Amino acid sequence: MKNLSKKQKIVITVLASVFLILFSVYCVYENNMLTVTDYEITNEKLPGSFDGFTVAQISDFHNPRSDFLKESVLEELTRLSPDIIVITGDFIDSRKPKTDISLAFARELVKISPVYFAPGNHEARIPDIYGPFEKELRDMGVHVLRNSSEKIHINGDAINILGIDDATFYGTQDKYICTAEAIDGIIYDKGLFTITLSHRPEIFSVYTQKEQDLVFSGHLHGGQFRIPYLGGLYMPTEGLFPDYCEGVHTADSTTMVVSRGIGNSAFPIRINNRPELIFVTLRTEE
Repeated sequence: MKNLSKKQKIVITVLASVFLILFSVYCVYENNMLTVTDYEITNEKLPGSFDGFTVAQISDFHNPRSDFLKESVLEELTRLSPDIIVITGDFIDSRKPKTDISLAFARELVKISPVYFAPGNHEARIPDIYGPFEKELRDMGVHVLRNSSEKIHINGDAINILGIDDATFYGTQDKYICTAEAIDGIIYDKGLFTITLSHRPEIFSVYTQKEQDLVFSGHLHGGQFRIPYLGGLYMPTEGLFPDYCEGVHTADSTTMVVSRGIGNSAFPIRINNRPELIFVTLRTEE
């Protein structure tokens, strides 16, 4: 800038300042303004009593400090009044494990609908903190599913809901093998429609191999930065343009719903990737 006039330097400084201010405002907006994504999923195994059954999904909460964002989620859930709420891992954050934030949020969730939770890699990283956290969730009525299943009943009909531990609970073992073995170890009625909560979407092939009907997942934060028409940009575990970072994916008899998540972890900024609450309506195939 040595050859620029004083006036030109002032103009450049002002423009740069305006850009930084606008970018900062945009980042605040992108990281705090909730979006609700609606899906309708049809499956022939779904019993008639469950036609219209609704599931709200929260993933990768990462105990955010934004009261505005948390209140937005609770307001939307109250408005939507889902039949169940599912939380698919990373409800807390291993880098900033302020469990009081997530516990206070969970106390509000159970007032709205039954809540089902399966842990993610952040819970696995801090076992000394996660153990008491899980106990408090159970004590307040959250259904914590650790390689286990329950049934949901309506008018004599039933469906399964399974929860799978993230592979990091097993140390360095292969995440594909760990998850497959975890599903094999769960006792449940395979003839019933099954909802499976499992944190990692990149192992979609395991869910299809094990014939899971409907899987809810998260983990990849939508690719953090989303590029129009190209999708999520990058995740450390999956590299550039990860395949399963958001949306609905179907193969054979398995459908997987992937949330972009609510909070952030190591990288605190989302771009073109607002926090997402998912709302799914189940339909019986006629």
